[in-house]
This record gives sequence, C-alpha cells and structure tokens, in this order.
Amino acid sequence: KQQKILPKDETLKLESDAHWLLSLGHGDVSIRMDDNITDFKEPKNMRFEYKDGKLEEITYKEFLGLNEGKEW
Repeated sequence: KQQKILPKDETLKLESDAHWLLSLGHGDVSIRMDDNITDFKEPKNMRFEYKDGKLEEITYKEFLGLNEGKEW
C-alpha cells in the first residue's frame, strides 16, 4: 500500500511487469499507455487493475475482491 499525492504536472510510472491495484480519490486524471492518452473527468472515486501490461477500470466490488476485502 502506498499513497501519493501528485501535482498535475507530475507523472507516476508503473512497472509494466507488476500487478497493481489503483484507487484514485477522484477521476480528474490522464492516463497514458504507450502513445494513447485517456482523460477521465469523473467527480467520483475510480479504481483500476493493471496486470499483464493492461489497465482496466474496475468496480468497487471487484477492487475489494482483488484486495482481500480491504478498502485501503
């Protein structure tokens, strides 16, 4: 578990061979994978699973299942 607060101009890089669960306090974020950028402008919390080089938005329920029932 790690918590980071990043300024808008700062980048968080993920190791591509690792398995990550991401929980964002809001959805005002841009995600770049390779040369593709996806912008999210959601006022809600968002959760993602990053596995095998693929990022997928997941539900709260899926997040809990993958994180042994922990909200974080």
